[in-house]
Amino acid sequence: MRPSAIVLCNLSMMCMATATNIPPVYLTTFGQVFGTTGPLTPEQLGRLGAFVFAGYMLGLIACSPLANRYNNPRAFLMAGHALAALSLVLIALSTSYVMLLISVLLVGVGAGIIELLASPVVSILSVEHKTSAMNKLHAYYAIGAVATISICSFFMWVDVNWRWVCASLAALPVFCFIGFAVTTVPKLVATKDRTRVRDLLRKPFFLLTLVAIILSGASELGAVTWLAAYAEKGLDYPNWIGGFALATFYLGMSFGRFAASVAVVKIGPLRMLAMACIVTIACISGAVLCPVRIAALASAIAIGVAASCMWPTTLGIIVSKFSAGGASMFGIIAALGNSGGVIMPWLMGIVTQKSNIALGFAVDMAAPLLLLAIIFVLSRISRKAGS
Repeated sequence: MRPSAIVLCNLSMMCMATATNIPPVYLTTFGQVFGTTGPLTPEQLGRLGAFVFAGYMLGLIACSPLANRYNNPRAFLMAGHALAALSLVLIALSTSYVMLLISVLLVGVGAGIIELLASPVVSILSVEHKTSAMNKLHAYYAIGAVATISICSFFMWVDVNWRWVCASLAALPVFCFIGFAVTTVPKLVATKDRTRVRDLLRKPFFLLTLVAIILSGASELGAVTWLAAYAEKGLDYPNWIGGFALATFYLGMSFGRFAASVAVVKIGPLRMLAMACIVTIACISGAVLCPVRIAALASAIAIGVAASCMWPTTLGIIVSKFSAGGASMFGIIAALGNSGGVIMPWLMGIVTQKSNIALGFAVDMAAPLLLLAIIFVLSRISRKAGS
């Protein structure tokens, strides 16, 4: 029996999570293995994450116009999974720091291509309730992250060599590659029917939703980046608690997105976003102000549930209103969302360095606060358009 395109797109999001979470999971190991005169420096370790993100952006930017021109999403999805599988094997085979850098760059490129095509394919197949479909799709990224962190942590605990683990994890993108090869995937919007990006950029509603996706990415990825460090250095927990907190955060995120996929149909996407912002602000406040350590940690972990629906719900709003945007539109959305996930952790780090980690973690509150203001404006535009 052939797997459906939606099932394969869900598994593709898990592939993305696997590929992009391998470098941070094994960061300490890489530091010990690939240093020449000693462990890798913090800058060299940080460069690995930067190369993953650079590859991701390269995949989005390079493939967006090509995906529009050739309108063959199956071929691009197969290419993305082939690259993801190849790069995981290359990580396992790496013998030098330079080879490792090239491998993680390719990981990012493969993830970027998958992200670019998976969302529009699911959007086309989901004629009704696109916002609900986006939440379900992106829930599988969180599931993939939990699975990857858990699997790698278990094999570290039982002392299985990291190279075997990385090579074995290539099995999932290989499965998806084969699945897409034998499954029918719908075409994207035809060129003559597609809304050009330059026309979209003239629409105030679209511009505001782009700001919203940046703030959504900032809210989510700021907390993801600093959660383990905050648990260890801000709340004085051991490092294994930090890892457990991050895995639980992702588990809560997957639950939140599945729940949002049902709730958004009843309460509407803008109201859902507003509620998510308010609860996220409350969780961040509890994390930095609560004097009881366990309650503060629970509040920090709960951000995973609270902020979970922001990105996919905003994406659903955009694809519902601008369904003829094509691959270029999805590329812009993904790039901007991830740019928010770069800017916010950086700002949190600056404040932490100049003050303390509690105040740095609190900076993440700025994103949902600003997003609330954007939602208010979007609601007014929607009401005026409806009247």
